[in-house]
Amino acid sequence: MDADNDTSITGREARVNTDFQKRQARLFTRFAITEAAVLAIAVIAIFVLKLVDVEIGVLILLGIAVLSGMVLTGLLMRMIKARQQALAQARGEAGSIW
Repeated sequence: MDADNDTSITGREARVNTDFQKRQARLFTRFAITEAAVLAIAVIAIFVLKLVDVEIGVLILLGIAVLSGMVLTGLLMRMIKARQQALAQARGEAGSIW
């Protein structure tokens, strides 16, 4: 039987896992591109255009890194929770998993 047409619990779980792997790959790709653009703009503004002092610029870069880490963590936590709910639904479990 084709994996896309498999209606067993295992087949539904496999489709959910495949879908979320694709979503996670897109999330990482988009986040990395966005993060690279933000950091590039900050580096250009700090070191090339010298809009702020270098010492403060380094703190700005650290702040961007910390903030982006927190955002990525939140996005991943949300995705993990959605995946768990989708797997529970694929198994036919009713109600919330939390």
